[in-house]
Amino acid sequence: MEESRIRKILEFMEIRNIEYAVLITNGSFSGIVELRNLIKAESVGEVVKEPITFSPSDSLEAALMEMKERKEFSGVVVDEGRPVGVLLSNEILTRLL
Repeated sequence: MEESRIRKILEFMEIRNIEYAVLITNGSFSGIVELRNLIKAESVGEVVKEPITFSPSDSLEAALMEMKERKEFSGVVVDEGRPVGVLLSNEILTRLL
């Protein structure tokens, strides 16, 4: 069962060529997984993490500073309790420079 769940998430990520995926469990935002961690995982639960969250109105500079302080490379943009996007520090830097 768990192996099948991991395989489905990996296929989803591969088709979309993405490194991070937001997980929705029973209609609710449950966390984020990173491709490189999921590949070697035995269960989804061991690699799902509670991400840093941002609102759509947060500035890119503030988001980047928060990620730097927490030593994270990603965060999730949440609007009214629903994830609407993933921010990656390297993409923010590319935009700002």
